[in-house]
Amino acid sequence: MRLFKNFDPSNKENSKGPAPLGYTSKDKAVIVEAQRIINERRRSRDTNGKEQKEGVVELLERKKEMFLVEMTVGIIEQERETLINKASEKEEALKKSDDMLEKDWKEFDSYKQNNKQETDFAIQVWTFLINEDFLLLIVFNKN
Repeated sequence: MRLFKNFDPSNKENSKGPAPLGYTSKDKAVIVEAQRIINERRRSRDTNGKEQKEGVVELLERKKEMFLVEMTVGIIEQERETLINKASEKEEALKKSDDMLEKDWKEFDSYKQNNKQETDFAIQVWTFLINEDFLLLIVFNKN
């Protein structure tokens, strides 16, 4: 490439054949194309460098966003666990309340049965006494 840059077509040392530093038109076209590609790559490298710097900023922004999303997910999971715990506590309290209500109902039913038996017995005794008193009255009235 240096030889091409220093190429001066007017300086021909030998009129027979190409100069020692001379290139054919085909070689010149290849060299020009190579220089164009090199320049494009330099420009793209410069642009890519800026993009990489922007990429780093974007990467940091993405990492920050990922961190915030992870924190949000963590908070949501904690709230979910808290709500699940509260729901299970309420279910346990409801179950205990149902058990106590069932126990109270059985006790009340037992009390009601006992009370009915006592009432029936009292009625039987009372009717017996009334009948006895009635019989006594009849006996005393006959005499």
